[in-house]
Amino acid sequence: WTSFDEVDIDMFILELSTGGPYTSVTEVAPTGAGDSYAYLDTGLTPNVLHTYRLSERLTHGAVNILVSATATPYPAGLPPNFLSVGPSGTYADIQSAVSAATGVHSVVYVAGGTYDAFTIGSGAPAGLRILPDGSGAVVIDTTSQALEIVGLPNGKSVELSDLEIGSGGSPNDGVLVQNCLGVVVLDELVVHGGVGMAGIRVEASTRTAIQRSAVDGAPGLRLEAGAQAIIGRGSLDELELAGPSFLRTCDVGGAPGSTVEPGSTLTQLAGIMPDVDMPEFMPLQDPFTVTFSGTPGQSLFVFATVGLVYLDAPGNPKLEMVGLANLTGSLLIVLGAIPGGGTVPLNTFLPPDGVLLGVPIVIQPITRNTATNIYRWGNVANII
Repeated sequence: WTSFDEVDIDMFILELSTGGPYTSVTEVAPTGAGDSYAYLDTGLTPNVLHTYRLSERLTHGAVNILVSATATPYPAGLPPNFLSVGPSGTYADIQSAVSAATGVHSVVYVAGGTYDAFTIGSGAPAGLRILPDGSGAVVIDTTSQALEIVGLPNGKSVELSDLEIGSGGSPNDGVLVQNCLGVVVLDELVVHGGVGMAGIRVEASTRTAIQRSAVDGAPGLRLEAGAQAIIGRGSLDELELAGPSFLRTCDVGGAPGSTVEPGSTLTQLAGIMPDVDMPEFMPLQDPFTVTFSGTPGQSLFVFATVGLVYLDAPGNPKLEMVGLANLTGSLLIVLGAIPGGGTVPLNTFLPPDGVLLGVPIVIQPITRNTATNIYRWGNVANII
């Protein structure tokens, strides 16, 4: 607090109530009009309303109440939707955490190490995410099976980020996405298919987005049985489309060779895939920078929201790639023309509201070519 006048003040008094009578927290001696004061109160009870009252005691003993303010502390530990995996975690392996996840936006938070491949099935909660905790590389061993996402129903989504999956000596695919109607996002993965096996195999699944991933195998990517997918940025060594499958790529390196069987469609978009880079985890109220990238001169728009969808309009020539951000209740940010360097930094923070704890905020840019009026959806990213 800051005083504007200090006349006949003996002491400032700070008191606290958590529902009962006020009790003294501290007393602070005045130092002069216009000075600022602060007190850090620690050891608070989380999820309980704290009401602070500031008073002044005058030299002759009278006490005047000046102001009150409230705060509800949130827990210092992981949010309740986090399931920690690793030597010090609640679960020893990823499969156990996935099987135990029930809440919407569950986050499986994995310590560095090597873990057996696992299966995500139809019972997975909506908005499931599997991420490293930052303590080291998370490696998925596919010796016994591929990492499988199977039977995910419409209305649910799964996102895997920053994992190293498979090896060239494995007998299995790296990742298998099979019979899924829900949204599957594979982001910033390094994936190796086994001997004669695909890095990523998408089978009879229609809403798969591969982003910023390095994928190799025999082939690196195979779509079959009516699969539909998009790839934005990253690298790919080879791809195959079998049956009536449909794939769109943009800004993918590795000069992949391609095999496209009759009835399948491969669309390779020229130019830059809009992208976003930001931390995956941030404390509330701490400042951070979000960096967007795209084609210089094009207009940049950003959607911020909660939840993933799959907004696809393959027959619309004015809309490229796929909207993954849920537009319901989203915040639209207009950032203007992208400068010549191709990047736009945005300095921001998450407000200190406990309702945001553990909730993945989805950010997706979209650019507009002002000459052709064509919009291109970019990759998505999350901050929790």
